[in-house]
Amino acid sequence: MDDDSTARLVSHAYNLTQLHMRISRTESLKHLNHCLLSQEVGESGLVVLIDKCWKLKSMNVRGTRVPEDCFNNLLIISPTLEIKV
Repeated sequence: MDDDSTARLVSHAYNLTQLHMRISRTESLKHLNHCLLSQEVGESGLVVLIDKCWKLKSMNVRGTRVPEDCFNNLLIISPTLEIKV
């Protein structure tokens, strides 16, 4: 699924609160509040996700290959974010 398809899906799913995705870039996920990430998502993808998902409350990062210090940096950007490992 590309960014345009994801944007169309999310723009029509007004009550969407969870999305399990295998992509690292998104354009329109401002209502998303939880996500489960795949191992293909990297550090830069997480930063984009935090930037685009204003209501994101938690993310499950189990299985990702992201360095632990990246999670500390994410908490600086979004202090209320719950990171599940």
